[in-house]
Amino acid sequence: MKKLLGIILLSCICIMNSKAQNQVSDEAIKKNILNFIQLKHKYEEAQSKMPNPRSGSKNALDESRASYLGAINAIKAVAVREKYLFYINKTINKPAPSDVENKVIYQYINPFSSYIDKNNFITYLDYLKIVRHSIFELNSDTLLPIRQATLYLKKK
Repeated sequence: MKKLLGIILLSCICIMNSKAQNQVSDEAIKKNILNFIQLKHKYEEAQSKMPNPRSGSKNALDESRASYLGAINAIKAVAVREKYLFYINKTINKPAPSDVENKVIYQYINPFSSYIDKNNFITYLDYLKIVRHSIFELNSDTLLPIRQATLYLKKK
């Protein structure tokens, strides 16, 4: 009887630990997915500085491009691909209220710009749809440009 009780207790602890690990994994996945947008912004900022050959931004452009592509290609790896897709699909199908309300700035905005396009702001839920479509359905190495992203979201 004591052995059976011990096994049941141990099983409950293992189940609780696995659920806690899944939560941590979800948070890590969310953080990584949000990191794509920051890397995208850095790459777009470096691209915007390219017309000036004296700025030395060629190295910055190469570095930001490598970081951006590296991060996206890392989640395409067979070992983690399914976890990311599972998280994205789960969040899209059963979004938390914050996923619908929180906004993400999709395209880099020059801090000195006086014009901010309202299409630059999308919900986290729409951002996940774009990530899924760009990376997993189209197998692209980058996220869709803003125009294609807004067109894709309007179709859905």
